[in-house]
Amino acid sequence: MKNNPFLLLAASLSLAMIFTFSCSGDGNVIDSISNSGGSEVWDGRINTTWYDDSKKEFTITTAQQLAGLAKLVNDGAGFAGKTVKLGKTINLSKIEWTPIGNCEVGFTGIFDGNGYEIIGVSVNNPDSSCQGFFRGLEYGGEIKNLGIVDSYIRGNEEVGGIAGYNNSKISNSYFTGAVAGANMIGGLVGFNYPGTISNSYSTGTIAGDTAVGGLVGYNYQGTINNSYSKGTVSGNVYIGGLAGLTYQSTISNSYSTSTVVSFFRGGGFVGHSDGEISNSYSTGAVTGDSIVGGFVGVNFGEISNSYSTGAVKGDTVAGGFVGWNNVGASMSNNYSIGKVSGYINVGGFVGFNSGEISNSYSAGTVSGLAGMSGTLVVLGGFAGGSRTGIGSVISNSFYDKEKNSQIESYGGTGKTTAQMKEQATYTDWDFSKVWGLSSTVNSGYPYLRSVVGSK
Repeated sequence: MKNNPFLLLAASLSLAMIFTFSCSGDGNVIDSISNSGGSEVWDGRINTTWYDDSKKEFTITTAQQLAGLAKLVNDGAGFAGKTVKLGKTINLSKIEWTPIGNCEVGFTGIFDGNGYEIIGVSVNNPDSSCQGFFRGLEYGGEIKNLGIVDSYIRGNEEVGGIAGYNNSKISNSYFTGAVAGANMIGGLVGFNYPGTISNSYSTGTIAGDTAVGGLVGYNYQGTINNSYSKGTVSGNVYIGGLAGLTYQSTISNSYSTSTVVSFFRGGGFVGHSDGEISNSYSTGAVTGDSIVGGFVGVNFGEISNSYSTGAVKGDTVAGGFVGWNNVGASMSNNYSIGKVSGYINVGGFVGFNSGEISNSYSAGTVSGLAGMSGTLVVLGGFAGGSRTGIGSVISNSFYDKEKNSQIESYGGTGKTTAQMKEQATYTDWDFSKVWGLSSTVNSGYPYLRSVVGSK
């Protein structure tokens, strides 16, 4: 049975405003795992005659058979221990699709796309939860080697391109198109608890209200590895390029190039992070009202060996890497090089720091926004503000003071552009395994050796 602990975090938040979003669009297919061959077009009919309960493996080659799978599962047929494979690319013709499974018990078998795609999935149920090609993937189930392309998924809560929720394992799969809903909305999966997602991606337009992410809406005790997202992600609260909201989770070796638009707690990679993030990066621009960051909006966990390059624009608490680094949170071996602009607590690396930051740097410009006469402007080259007393520590970290010659910083040490490109500046930094330095890489600033795209 599926458990939904979303209220553990969401109940504490009183939303200041509710936005309504509309979305449309499609993504570009990257033929990383796609098979060759023509597609089977659906005429709306259903075929279940292929199913034999005594068998363990089935190959589906027509849209009618695929629709039959949905009917069989939704009527109670058990697929635990059984494997369903695609034998051909299938076109569902954007005829309204009935998602596979239900909110209480999802698909329990193995669905192997076998490198083929399903084209034109259309789900338009704005008042229903657990919406996607699959409503959900249950413990012991698996989805792999599957592409869902040129598709549109709309629901209420727990809405994803491939699955509304994932309690198990998704690998080598992708979605292109648009996903829309209210809460826990993701390009691939809406609610990942406590599932694993690896070697997968989504591209397109993702829109919702709360916990909206380019790949996953809410990653609760889940794991994401070697995955990415591209496109546009928009919403109200907890909005992230890869994941909107994370709790007790792990994300590694992943990236996002998505543009992010949020009201509160928005980030180029994750909107609200309460877990571990490592060896990852984001490059998309981030715009929001409060607590926004180029990589993470607000951090309650640990972030290491990661970077951001996108521009950040927010009214209050805006940072090139993280908007707000909370009490007990830690960040080490990270950097940001994007431009940051705002009014209050605006920093090149962090908007406001209440936690620990070490061995990090920022090399972007920081500026105040024009147009609000009489507004107090608080800017910092590295940190736009810092909590006084126990808990707030910024050590062995730097910012390019030539790019920010008119402002000071609430932490971090200002260096000239030339000094920022010299290894001697970074005492006790590991340049043998963690960091690299070359005049031809990253404009001469230090780069992370383990992060793809940093070089």
